[in-house]
Amino acid sequence: MNKTLRISFSLKNTYRVNSILYSIKQIPLIKKLLPNSLYQVQGFKNFANVLSVIWEIISTFLGKFLYFAFMIIGAVSLYKDVPTVETTLHILLFLSVIGAFVNTYMFNPTRDKYYAMILMRMDPRDYALINYFYAILKVIIGILPLVLIYGYRESIPLWLCLLIPFFIVGLKLTMVAFSLRDYDKTGKTTNENGLGKFMWGAVFVFLACAYGLPALKMVMPVFVTVGIMLLAVLCGAISLRKILTFQSYRDMYQQILAKTMNQMDEAKEMPRQMSQKAISANTSITSKKKGFAYLNELFIKRHQKILWKSAKRIAYISLFVMLGLLLVFYLVPEMKEKIN
Repeated sequence: MNKTLRISFSLKNTYRVNSILYSIKQIPLIKKLLPNSLYQVQGFKNFANVLSVIWEIISTFLGKFLYFAFMIIGAVSLYKDVPTVETTLHILLFLSVIGAFVNTYMFNPTRDKYYAMILMRMDPRDYALINYFYAILKVIIGILPLVLIYGYRESIPLWLCLLIPFFIVGLKLTMVAFSLRDYDKTGKTTNENGLGKFMWGAVFVFLACAYGLPALKMVMPVFVTVGIMLLAVLCGAISLRKILTFQSYRDMYQQILAKTMNQMDEAKEMPRQMSQKAISANTSITSKKKGFAYLNELFIKRHQKILWKSAKRIAYISLFVMLGLLLVFYLVPEMKEKIN
């Protein structure tokens, strides 16, 4: 278990460090100063490792802070005629249900999972469980301080503040266990990056309940919300058994990752195929010019469709900007005259 955890973090960190170095290499003013062997320079690797650790810490709290600040606290501040605590718990409940099947962590087909399970042939069960419970731990650590601070400000009982992170985790555990049972019965995998029409419909319904009902001055009573939270925690505890005893992690991830990698390859291949179709293969296209002028004119003629499409796009954007500027220059003097 410790070996898998160490390799998992090393793999994820290596992938992240290489991404950081690649990003630095793309900065226009810096890339000329950096050597092509940047990835082999130990000093740069150490610097990228420090950035990676910092980002791991920041990502634990930053995403949760933005979510809590804008999606919950910011939204609650817009409703003036409904109780603050009831509205907060109401919105949190429905958003947490959405997050339970949109952001599962277990069924997210990331690159590091592909490298570890498919290329390096690590034990899928160990790798999946270690990374999943690490992600769950980050949820608790990231959301708990925010809930405690907000709860203290709004006089929410401490026990209720402590319950909220475990309620969110309980929903996620329950959803994962349900998906694993469904895989045992049907052989169909869940991919949180490829939600179906039913799932998207459910997302819109829950969003409407989260934000629409308070606008109509309808929020769930605290005792109902707390009851659902306690039930979710209980279901999550029961779901742990299924997650720990599930035996088909290898087959399940082979389906998820193979399908995702194929889709990514197809997405990369599509622009190239479209560009090839747009390039003229007509051998009768020629030029009377010599040297580089001949090659340049031949290139322009063969790539006319691609270049013309870009030229039209630029022309439309420029026309739109010019019309907007003319409209502004026309309206501003009239507005000044009316004000005066």
